[in-house]
Amino acid sequence: MSFGISNNVRSREVRTCTRELFLKAVRSDYVARVCAGIADAWEQWKRGELAREEYDTVKNREKRRLPIFTFHATFPGGRRLNADAVPTGLSMYDIDHLDAPREYFAHVVEERTRELGIVLAHVTPSMEGLRLVFRIPAGLSLEEAQRWSLEYDLWCKMEFFGEAIGQAMTLPPAQSNKPGPRNLLELLPDEFTRTDAERARQSEGLDAKGTSHMLNQWKSRGYISIVSNLNYRKLKYRSDGIDLTTPA
Repeated sequence: MSFGISNNVRSREVRTCTRELFLKAVRSDYVARVCAGIADAWEQWKRGELAREEYDTVKNREKRRLPIFTFHATFPGGRRLNADAVPTGLSMYDIDHLDAPREYFAHVVEERTRELGIVLAHVTPSMEGLRLVFRIPAGLSLEEAQRWSLEYDLWCKMEFFGEAIGQAMTLPPAQSNKPGPRNLLELLPDEFTRTDAERARQSEGLDAKGTSHMLNQWKSRGYISIVSNLNYRKLKYRSDGIDLTTPA
């Protein structure tokens, strides 16, 4: 089994990744320094010394400096061109927005690695994700492989979001018609902290580990804004009835 390796995401040059090249990349001082810089920025964000946007800027800039592995294909021509790609039989799946990716792997994934054909798992450079590299079952056509990958994707989402989905499905009918984020958001004051959000989740029987993903979803949907690190303001579903997303 082989796959490709490239110097970074901007490089079009790619080589077949031997065991020696793989170990050289993951053990290199250069990679260690880049990852350490991202980890330092992550710790600064957690301590409130960096805004989330500042951390994301550092993370995205530094990730572009890291070598990449093309697990899905090799490129005999030495250039990363779709027309030259030779499938390896491998694929990968990223589980994002995890507060504790190592614990997630230990409790959710590890015992099923053989069943799911997982050959490699690692914490992503962002410190908030888990990457799983797995074998696509032998003998599948392209269409069947795509369908299988979708089922794999669904399994991961059910493992991660299953508790919240189950909670939503057991709500009384009058509540089930409301959008999911609104149900919890209405429990919070108009100005709230991350700790408040964690408590709101726990009051509804949900795991506090899902708080980061929930807040990111609210932010992306325009339900909240960030006042400062770990402090938020509701833009919709406020106690005063004002929708701050609507121009005056």
